[in-house]
Amino acid sequence: MAIVKSGSASDLWTVDTSKAGRLVSYDVLGSVRGPKQTYGGASAMGVPVSTPFFLINGSDAKTITLQTLSFTGIVGSAVGYAFVTLTRYRTPFTGGTPGYISTAPYDSTGGLKPVGLGQAYSSQPTVGLSIGIFGTLACIVQSSAATATAITQGVAWDFRNEGEAGGIVLRGLNQCVAAVVNAAQSVTANVEARWIEE
Repeated sequence: MAIVKSGSASDLWTVDTSKAGRLVSYDVLGSVRGPKQTYGGASAMGVPVSTPFFLINGSDAKTITLQTLSFTGIVGSAVGYAFVTLTRYRTPFTGGTPGYISTAPYDSTGGLKPVGLGQAYSSQPTVGLSIGIFGTLACIVQSSAATATAITQGVAWDFRNEGEAGGIVLRGLNQCVAAVVNAAQSVTANVEARWIEE
């Protein structure tokens, strides 16, 4: 058996007779960098234009880190453009008609998610207090009568290599991230999100 000393008599690392040791990697904020409970969620619905329609909420029990979010959509008539904005809020939404998105763990040991973490609105809610916008991306939305000359383009955010925490971190029930679509016509949206919990 070997004992590795870091300089403090109380800070020792013991390597047993199998010569095996465990290393844990931390980021600059002191969070463990390694496998964590990962979940995905998706929704397909008609969305209100120019108001938040898709939310990932924070939790009072765990820290939620949004890693990826993608959007594609179709419209009723002519092909057109849609602009999707991702915004952070620090107070909860009220009103509207929320529906809870379908979620699943990437690892079955993660268990099912509590209702309410992800929400999709079919009618306009009263929004909370915005902290700021992460970005706006433009895409082409196809007509429901699909044509070969119009290629649907989606938008996607991938925050896994962004910032200190590798994602958008939500702490507490009052915090959320919301997507807003601006388009000339009503849009039927398909949205997918992935997040981790710790």
